[in-house]
Amino acid sequence: MSQAQRTDYTRWRMLDEDGKHTWHYLDDDEAVAKWPQTLADKYYLGLPLGLPELPPATSPLETVSNCLTFFSKQQLPPGNWGCEYGGPMFLLPGVVIAWMVTDTHIPPVYAAEIINYLVSHANPVDGGWGLHTEGDSTVFGTSLNYTVLRLLGVEAEHPVMIQARRLLHRLGGALNAPHWSKFWLAVLGVCDWEIVNPIPPEGLAAARLGAIGPMEMRWTAPETDVIRALRRELFVQSWDSIDWAAHRNNIALTDNYHPKTLARRAEDWVSKLVDIEDANSDYPDLASDNAPMNLLVCYIRDGPDSYSVRRHRERMEEFLWVNKEGMFVNGTNGVQCWDTAFLIQAVSAPDRQQIRENCNNQGICYRHFRKGAWAFSNCDQGYGVSDCISEALKAVILLQKEADGYPQLLEDQRIFDAVDTLLTYQNSSGGCASYEPTRGSEYLEMLNTAEVFGRIMIEYDYPECTSAVLTALTLFLKYWPGYRRTEIQAFIHRGVNYIKNAQRPDGSWYGSWGVCFTYGTMFGLECLRPVGENYANSTSVRKGCEFLLSKQREDGGWSESFQSCEQMKYIEHPTGSQVVQTAFSIIALLSVDYPNSEPIAQGIRLIMSRQQANGEWLQEGIEGIFNKSCAISYPNYKFIFTTLALGKFAKKYPNFK
Repeated sequence: MSQAQRTDYTRWRMLDEDGKHTWHYLDDDEAVAKWPQTLADKYYLGLPLGLPELPPATSPLETVSNCLTFFSKQQLPPGNWGCEYGGPMFLLPGVVIAWMVTDTHIPPVYAAEIINYLVSHANPVDGGWGLHTEGDSTVFGTSLNYTVLRLLGVEAEHPVMIQARRLLHRLGGALNAPHWSKFWLAVLGVCDWEIVNPIPPEGLAAARLGAIGPMEMRWTAPETDVIRALRRELFVQSWDSIDWAAHRNNIALTDNYHPKTLARRAEDWVSKLVDIEDANSDYPDLASDNAPMNLLVCYIRDGPDSYSVRRHRERMEEFLWVNKEGMFVNGTNGVQCWDTAFLIQAVSAPDRQQIRENCNNQGICYRHFRKGAWAFSNCDQGYGVSDCISEALKAVILLQKEADGYPQLLEDQRIFDAVDTLLTYQNSSGGCASYEPTRGSEYLEMLNTAEVFGRIMIEYDYPECTSAVLTALTLFLKYWPGYRRTEIQAFIHRGVNYIKNAQRPDGSWYGSWGVCFTYGTMFGLECLRPVGENYANSTSVRKGCEFLLSKQREDGGWSESFQSCEQMKYIEHPTGSQVVQTAFSIIALLSVDYPNSEPIAQGIRLIMSRQQANGEWLQEGIEGIFNKSCAISYPNYKFIFTTLALGKFAKKYPNFK
């Protein structure tokens, strides 16, 4: 099988059922005729759109108009926008291996497009795969994605496999993979479980004293010819001669981002936590990393024909995405609420996606309050996030209070529920984390078994999350000045102090969820303006502006690479200025009344010059990051933040041409 064996892309359809996105391949012509492709389908798949050229824009508002003419055609029937959320190269293997070992049917069209995607993302120089699509090849990415290709039928002597295997052996083989890879290879039976450092479930059973993590249970899929072949292909030594336990802590330098310096009752408790997570999310779970693991637990415990396994199989479809390169797995089941909330702010309803109740078993499932919250994707996913709540809340308030003729879909009590939940996110530092406040000591990081990620055992403060909450609360007070006013003002005061303390000596803020210092500095500056600080009266604001201006390029744009996040210093993107980072910087400068219009106008000209004749902007560098080391895509940012930057500029400088 090779990359040339593509499916017919005119037969793919993306179904949106109130924010749940699944891809479907139509085999017969009658089904194709009854369900025509939308422009959104064609855009996601990279097919010709056949859209007419628009009149060339001569002003920022005309540029916005052309953008919205294009982007409005991508809006889906429930009102949201969809997009891929790719980048990580370790999520797809977990899903495919979970499918394989649980005897889940893999449609041939899925297999074909997964192969195409992996082949298209093999490193053109060494043939391997990295932690993410723009990263260097690693043992982690190469061992797992090589395994996926073999499981899906690619022969070992295919040129792609030969080159990848050569690199893997040069790096010492799969024995040097991090534990995420070793876990999945042990489940498959390619590695012995002795290579995996045990994490006894007794630790989680004692979590009320100090949370640790699951789990000691060992299970291996039945042996097959492909598994026996992989035992030969993934290692540089004879499989039978390997002392597995001796290699538990062997980690290749390319993968070691963060080097390390009651049994039955406990297993029952871990099993119960799996059930609670499944119930509170209706089975898609938090994301595409833990969902395959929960599927595996249910398959072993409940059996292949159980309700839990069936529901996991159904909901896992929502992680899949198809683009012109093939099929892959998104980081979550979408970014629907997040992108839609931002777009509403840019052009001025997420009412159906608000979470209306707290979790079942709230007291024992270690979950934060969520009543009134919004999740990253949709309400089924069920995890409130501080910045998602904030951006959705701002979108609702702008629509219901500032947009002419818009009906009130959310009564005041639902707004109050969101604010009540937001007020629980602040830490003692004044900052806000993402999913929940910080609950444990940083010493828990000593128990982190994931060599590829750091700072994941507890929650931390983030300037972006803190800023989003502060701007949402200040907007809320504008229309409901009497609701918990004293508490909200105290929250804002503490939050502003945190933001100022988080500013780096060079004037920037580090962005943990976007690339990187331009993103973080946009949020850092945006939240200072509503509390009365601007370029004229604030040292913090002036330092932030001077940092951004020091990074502006001769063409008027800003350029930043995901490597800024890894190395924690500003690194330009090798291809030059990027419209997304340029938009971040312009929004930041405008939000605090930077007085000199010319640097901002130069950035506006660059954004306008990059717009295509049909109103779109082309994809440039990857936009997002998580856990400091893994890049992830936000392709709608090139529409959302450019629109916001252009609109803000046009409002302040209406006569610019």
